[in-house]
Amino acid sequence: MLIVDDEPLVAAALRRLLRSHQVEVCYDPQAAVDRFGTGEWDLMFCDLHMPGFGGVEVYRAVRERFPGREERIVFMSGAASDAPEGDCARPCIEKPFDRAAVLTLVAEVVGT
Repeated sequence: MLIVDDEPLVAAALRRLLRSHQVEVCYDPQAAVDRFGTGEWDLMFCDLHMPGFGGVEVYRAVRERFPGREERIVFMSGAASDAPEGDCARPCIEKPFDRAAVLTLVAEVVGT
């Protein structure tokens, strides 16, 4: 799983929750698009609000460059009500993270 967040403490907290999975953190959203496109990662947790290139931009870049991979993106936000709708509608987990909710969402999206 690939975690994309500009806040190291937030990324570390989610990484701890997902410790039973292979997890990597990427602080650069544009680089994350390239890495996610390799197909190596089953799921991307992406912060909605990052300076310059936020979650919606990441979603759209993945959809454009790697069609179908955008279905493996889950957004993160301080308020789940922030989740984008329309062409970017994806699940959104709220910070601080609830372990059970995160693991349930992983199972739903990845199927494991």
